[in-house]
Amino acid sequence: MRAMVYRGPYKVRTEEKDRPRIEHPNDAIVRVQLAAICGSDLHLYHGMMPDTRIGHTFGHEFIGVVDEVGSSVQHLTVGDRVMVPFNIFCGTCWYCARGMYANCHNVNPNATAVGGIYGYSHTTGGYDGGQSEYVRVPFADVGPAKIPDWMADEDAVLLTDMTATGYFGAQLGDIVEGDVVIVFGAGPVGLVAAKSAWLMGAGRVIVIDHLDYRLEKARTFAHAETYNFTQYGDIVLEMKKATDYLGADVAIECVGAEADGNVLQHVTSSTFKLQGGSPVALNWAIDSVRKGATISVMGAFGPLFSAVKFGDAMNKGLTFHTNQCPVKRQWPRLFEHVRNGYLKPSELATHRVPSRTSLRATTSSRPSSTAASSPSSSRPPREQGVPMTYTPQKPPIAESSEELRQRIPGWGVDLDPAVRPSVPKLKFQEDLTGAHWEFPERQPETYPRERSPEHGMLTPVFGTAQPPSGVSGAIRRYAYRYSEGRAAHWLLLLFADRVDAWEHHLRSFLTLHPDNPVTETGVKAEFTHHGLRSRIGQHRTDLRHHPLDPVIVAGPWVVATWLGFSGARSLLRLLRS
Repeated sequence: MRAMVYRGPYKVRTEEKDRPRIEHPNDAIVRVQLAAICGSDLHLYHGMMPDTRIGHTFGHEFIGVVDEVGSSVQHLTVGDRVMVPFNIFCGTCWYCARGMYANCHNVNPNATAVGGIYGYSHTTGGYDGGQSEYVRVPFADVGPAKIPDWMADEDAVLLTDMTATGYFGAQLGDIVEGDVVIVFGAGPVGLVAAKSAWLMGAGRVIVIDHLDYRLEKARTFAHAETYNFTQYGDIVLEMKKATDYLGADVAIECVGAEADGNVLQHVTSSTFKLQGGSPVALNWAIDSVRKGATISVMGAFGPLFSAVKFGDAMNKGLTFHTNQCPVKRQWPRLFEHVRNGYLKPSELATHRVPSRTSLRATTSSRPSSTAASSPSSSRPPREQGVPMTYTPQKPPIAESSEELRQRIPGWGVDLDPAVRPSVPKLKFQEDLTGAHWEFPERQPETYPRERSPEHGMLTPVFGTAQPPSGVSGAIRRYAYRYSEGRAAHWLLLLFADRVDAWEHHLRSFLTLHPDNPVTETGVKAEFTHHGLRSRIGQHRTDLRHHPLDPVIVAGPWVVATWLGFSGARSLLRLLRS
């Protein structure tokens, strides 16, 4: 089958792979019809997620047709059209029984801090993803759902992660009527979070980003006030001014590991991998909310430590809510919102490409240029005199609930927390997952499967993509002697990833399909897709990240060439002497 495969940081290509097979009685094989590229896939593409192995296929948002089912599958048959949540989960472990499907303990032997995710490295279980023709789908009776006849395909595929995650992020904010909500990041998750905040009764929604076309979408899709942080010397101070110096009631962080806004933070995380991610947006969220506020964190970070301003958070008495989204728990209520027209995920689709152009799609998932006008703020004017922050009253909202209900479709339909699917977070729900086992049947272990020492046993189901091999495999096996709480574990895995890349680069020169640093890294696109123009003047798409990309991509090749040349010259001198 054809599939997109990872060849090392900034390198992907489409090639032939073996078709996945049934490895567990409750497996299904799904033929992919539509897949999406998530912004978090860029963390893998940039080499930031430990234990991302050469040959891995990305993609955790996909829909398709059931092509084959295992012997114990009861709820699906061949030919069913299904949407597959990005979580892989068993339905019966301690976490699944309480609705925390993203934290399933029976599907990821590599880590206990995260459950199983399709196409997201061996840190999340080692399952290949949906940017391919076929996918192995474990626990087919639990995860996938048949696509309703009335639902459009593009709505369905965007409900498998992005829409559900944004909606979940708003729920974790514990929004009450009249709250001021700031959303950091105007990507798809941030846009859905902003729109969902209105459904839960927000009195004001502000979206912060630095790309004009995304801010324009925040105004039209999410009815939000917008701020471009590059147009202000201090966006935190601007948020305090915008809230009469009180601060927001809720912040939803939807940026994650590659946040711009601070060059040092970005370089130490994205470039040198010294942090689990750049916490710029998270730190802004901490400083922009009022004391006693709630922060919901939806942005994806790596497992290493990050320089988060936790002292400020503690001193302000902030409450943090965060998790990977339990997608299927969101679907019943989200289906209602989509059918009623309150949310339309397909409005956020921007590019439609065939699978053979996955490389171009992946590289263009970075922010692209736009001719949108400068963003505007429509915040209400403050009263003159003493700001109300210094008196018992809360600064008033410019619009009443009735006015908001008239202006924004669906405002307040989720005002009652009882109708929000993830409230409470832990909610025992026996027999709701479709599982017909108390403990899953064990998947056969065809090779000594590496696992975290924090697991008491090998999980009953696991991914088998890219078994460890060579020098990189030996390093990986050694890394799994350390617990997830040790930095050595993650640093060794990152080192093994680089060794793995070089092993495969060298091996590729002995094949008829060598790695090509021009066509497989986006270098060619620099000359064919206005690479220079996107970095300068009015057409620039990213003020800090894009200028670094050519250095990051070309740097290792330049250094390797220089070392090879220097070594050869030294050897010749030695032989002549």
